[in-house]
Amino acid sequence: MLAAGVLRLLSTLPYTRLARTGEALGSLLYRLPGRRKRIVHVNLGLCFPEKSASERERLGELVFRQVVRSYLERGVQWYGSAKAGLADRDGKRDRPAGSL
Repeated sequence: MLAAGVLRLLSTLPYTRLARTGEALGSLLYRLPGRRKRIVHVNLGLCFPEKSASERERLGELVFRQVVRSYLERGVQWYGSAKAGLADRDGKRDRPAGSL
C-alpha cells in the first residue's frame, strides 16, 4: 500500500524529473551490497565473458539505474493522466497526449 502511494505521488512529477530520480536511486541502490547485485554480476559474467570486470561493473550499475527508473515510471502508467502527455525539462511537450 505504501509503495502504491509513493508511485501515485511520484506520478505527479514532470517525466524528466521522475526519470532522473529513478536513475539516481538506482545508482544509490547499486552501491549497497545485496543478493540482486550478485545475481546481476553472475548473469553479466555468463552473458559477456569477453568484457572486463570494470565493463561488467558499469553494465551492472546501468541495469540497476534502468530497472529502478522503469519501476518509478509505472506510477505514471498506472496513475498519471493521459492529458498530461510527456514534457521535456522546460515543461514543453515532447509529443501530443495520447500519441505513441
